[in-house]
Amino acid sequence: MNATATYLSKRLLTLPTGVGRVHSVFRQAVNVVLDETLLTFLPDAGVGLPDSIVLTAADFAILGQTSCDEPVLKRSGTIAIPQSRITIRIGDNNRDNAFFPGGKLAPAAERIQRQERIRRDLAGFRADMPPQVEQRSAELANALGNHDLPACERIAASLVGLGNGLTPSGDDVLLGVLAVLRFLIESGATAPFYTMFTEAVVKLAEGNTTDASLKYLRCAGQGRFSLPLIAGVRALGEAGHEIDMANLERLVSTGDTSGSDMLNGIVLGVHGVCDAEI
Repeated sequence: MNATATYLSKRLLTLPTGVGRVHSVFRQAVNVVLDETLLTFLPDAGVGLPDSIVLTAADFAILGQTSCDEPVLKRSGTIAIPQSRITIRIGDNNRDNAFFPGGKLAPAAERIQRQERIRRDLAGFRADMPPQVEQRSAELANALGNHDLPACERIAASLVGLGNGLTPSGDDVLLGVLAVLRFLIESGATAPFYTMFTEAVVKLAEGNTTDASLKYLRCAGQGRFSLPLIAGVRALGEAGHEIDMANLERLVSTGDTSGSDMLNGIVLGVHGVCDAEI
C-alpha cells in the first residue's frame, strides 16, 4: 500500500532503519512507536497531524486489523508490519507544513467578536471543562497575562496529565495555549517568556502523561501542530483572517472532548497572553 500524504519531521523521514511496535489501534487512527516517536496512521489528509502518514480508506481498514505490540520495521522508503504482511511505501509527498504563517494579532474587539461567533455557530463546541481543569486554567490565564513564569510552570505541572482518556483534558488545554504562543512567536513577538514556558511544559510532560499527549506536546515544542488547531488559533487571534469553520468543526470533533478542550486552551491563551503587552 502507498501513503497518500505524510507529515513527518525531517529526522523521521530520513531515518534509514528503525524497529518499533504497534502501539494502539482505534477506529480512525493506528499508532506505532518507531525510534521513540509515536507515528500515527490516518485515513484523513485534512487533519495534517504532525508525525502522521495518511492512507486511503481501504488501506487504512486493512491496517486497522493489526494488533497491539506487533513488530514494526522501518527501511528506506517503507514501513512494514511483517506479522500482518503489510508494507507501506512512504513516497515523496511529505507535507510537514504544520507551522504557523506569520500574521498580525487582531485587536481585542475583533477577537471578542470572533469568539462570540464561534461559540454561536460552531456545532459541537463544549465550553465547559472538568472543574479542576477549569479552575487551574483560569489561574493559568492570569499568570500568562502577567508573564509570571514560575506561577505558569507550577500551574502547568498541575494540569499535565489531568483528566482521563488518550489525551487528558489538562494536556489538551495546554496544547491550545502553546499553539497561541507559537502564533505570537511567528507573528514577531520577541518575549523570551513564550519559548521558556513552551520548553517547560514539554519537560513537565516527560513521564507524566500519556504517550499520545507527550507526542503532541513535543511537536508543539517544535512549532508543529495539526491543521485544525492552527485554524483555531488563526480564527480567534489573527487580524482579517477568514474563519475556517470546516477546520474548526474538524477540531472540535477530535475525541470525545479533546477538540473542545484544545479550543478552550486557545481561548485561554488569546485572552491571557494576547491581552498583555507583547
